[in-house]
Amino acid sequence: MRKNILYFLFMSMSLVSCSLDERPIDFTQKDDFYKSNDDLIMSVNSCYNVLSHEQYYGNQFTSAIFCSADYGEGNTGQNSVQQFTRGELTGEHLILKNIWAQIYKGIARANSVIYYSEKAEDVNPVLKSRVIGEAKFIRALNYFNLVQCFGEVPLRLQPVLDFDKDEKLELASKQSILEQIVSDLVYAEANCWNREEKREGFVNEVGRVTSLAATTLLAKVYLYMATVGRIANDPNFKDGDFPGIHKDFSGYSNYDEYYTLCKEACERGISHKDFAMEEDWADLWNVTTNKNPKEYIFAIQYSNETGYGNRLPFLFLPRQCVLGGSRSSQGGVNRFVLEFVNLRTLDTDNNYRWNNGFVLNVEYRDGTKPEDWRWNTAGKGFYFITGTNTQGKGGGKNKLSLKKWNDPATSSEASSSCDLPILRSVDLYLMLSECKAELAQNPANGYADINAARQRLAGIPEINDTYLDGFEGETPMEKFRNLILRERLQEFAGEGDRYFTLLRMGKYISECKKVVAKGNGAKVRTLDNYYWPISQDEVAANTGNVK
Repeated sequence: MRKNILYFLFMSMSLVSCSLDERPIDFTQKDDFYKSNDDLIMSVNSCYNVLSHEQYYGNQFTSAIFCSADYGEGNTGQNSVQQFTRGELTGEHLILKNIWAQIYKGIARANSVIYYSEKAEDVNPVLKSRVIGEAKFIRALNYFNLVQCFGEVPLRLQPVLDFDKDEKLELASKQSILEQIVSDLVYAEANCWNREEKREGFVNEVGRVTSLAATTLLAKVYLYMATVGRIANDPNFKDGDFPGIHKDFSGYSNYDEYYTLCKEACERGISHKDFAMEEDWADLWNVTTNKNPKEYIFAIQYSNETGYGNRLPFLFLPRQCVLGGSRSSQGGVNRFVLEFVNLRTLDTDNNYRWNNGFVLNVEYRDGTKPEDWRWNTAGKGFYFITGTNTQGKGGGKNKLSLKKWNDPATSSEASSSCDLPILRSVDLYLMLSECKAELAQNPANGYADINAARQRLAGIPEINDTYLDGFEGETPMEKFRNLILRERLQEFAGEGDRYFTLLRMGKYISECKKVVAKGNGAKVRTLDNYYWPISQDEVAANTGNVK
């Protein structure tokens, strides 16, 4: 186990195939295992291990939500992320089934840890509460991913104790799932510890869930509930030509209460002792000198030690790129759709994050001439330029790549130590800005916090009424929501936020349509694309779960 970073691999990883893949690894399910403090820690470590898996954040889920957004594309062919790019998914899709099974594997482990830890005796009670809090946070994160991606899903909160019993688990309502997520996070906020906090001889190592992580995820859930409730109760709301967005959340007619709860959670988070923002935004992505920055409230942990690395540079960087790109003919597939980039939403008034977050100059290991990413002088859009060839090279290299996941020390496909941030401190300012404006129905109430989020960015304009006038919208609040949408895009590009924000704000169809209008037919969306289909494996196992 690396110092200060949470890594744990398990010797007994065999699972029996069943609905939801609910059988946890053997030792996390046995009453005779939870007999010591070390047993508790070992059991909850298994929950973290699922998050970093190749079929979850380690590759497939990360790539799927990148390509499902309006800006992303990846590899092509049958059972590739191309079907996520095009919105042509079925429940038979292999990657979709892998994601479904892996998330439920994580839920199964969390359920077992919670269930057996609660029964454990002769263990430190403070550590016991922390372990349960960690497991509840991870369970909440898993269910939040499920409800955003799939909508109604089975909700299991206890381990399966009798696998010989033929039990069918029906789909739970989205509201009941969100209520359970809130309950888990409230517990986690109260019982998880601070970053590297020491209590009674135990240390909360970097990489573990913290109280601030629970507060931040709770704020995100409240903001989701508030936004979908507002949209569901607006009879005039449409996404493109489609009404009925988030209609299943019409019961959240008290959505201002959720905005208030989000606001209060954000204020708790910003005042928390662990809250920190990197002074230089570019330093967030320097894994060589700044691994585990404090702004990463919760991140999926990796190491360049054999068996502990990830594929992020392999997936996102150009092949043979000296920043850590693939050394083979494979990889470099997760790129930004050119028609989206040419909309200029990524780079407008965003020089610092544009220059430091994207690969604008490519140097290659194989001696190929370096290339620059420039605006074509003929007005045809962005291209990679070699030397003074201002008309561009054309071909597959004319795709913008993300620079955030750079790691020059990578030696093979899955050897990067880049951590994948799931929650960053800056989000608390952006969520707080949105809540204050929505509660007052006045954009000016949100300016101070969004400016606080942007203050470290050199040369960036101040947000005020004059700046807001440049955004689309018939009312000031519509303009402000589009401002929030763009700010989140520019801050969190490639981190998984874009897809979820488009869905939450009811902008998925209309924003994808803008890309289609520029000639990319891959981003046509309808109301059916708001949720992925449920895995056919689950439908077959639980015949009542037809979607």
